[in-house]
Amino acid sequence: MSKSFVLVLALTLLASISSAQSIAGIRIGEPASVLDKLNLQPTARAHMGSMDTVKYKLVNGNELSVTYESPAGRIVYLECDWNGNPESVATDFPAFKFGITTLEKIRLANGSNGFSYKSNAMNAANGELFTFNDYSIEDKPGLVAVFVTSLNIAELRKRRDNKEPGADDVAKNLTLEAVILAQETYLDEIWGKDKISDPEAKPIRWGAIDTTAENPRANS
Repeated sequence: MSKSFVLVLALTLLASISSAQSIAGIRIGEPASVLDKLNLQPTARAHMGSMDTVKYKLVNGNELSVTYESPAGRIVYLECDWNGNPESVATDFPAFKFGITTLEKIRLANGSNGFSYKSNAMNAANGELFTFNDYSIEDKPGLVAVFVTSLNIAELRKRRDNKEPGADDVAKNLTLEAVILAQETYLDEIWGKDKISDPEAKPIRWGAIDTTAENPRANS
């Protein structure tokens, strides 16, 4: 085996490791001091109990929200929200794209619905329907990935000639709005411990999915 091949293989492995289970290069469990490497000014700060939350506008315009324990400074929650710009659809979860990847494709890629917290499994606000699908991460006990999808209810009805959409229509039109990585114990604190779990749910491998996401609106 040539030295050059070994070097390429090593660099590829390091790159995959550095991006594993992270959002914007930040990982759960790291000290809050790693946020300095973002080289961004916070757009908002909040303090509640023993937790501090700080928000940033990323270079692509998407919003990053980080929550960490104080005074220990250990990061327990990361959330990236799409800004709606077609130029900013890439996510830190390979093959999933904001505004394009549907709930149907998320279920297919991850093998199930995962689990959901009863408090926010599905809710509506300002004419938008939101769903939260949660998945444990393989070989990372206590780490959870959450995929938040949304759709405009009135817009979907209009495309269906004002007919009420069925469950399959909803799943095909809910598209990825946000990606969250968090400690499950923290989610239990803020969302409650009551959960609904798909019997087929199993831990997923972050970065191990290779699927093609298509824009459902292009075919509707």
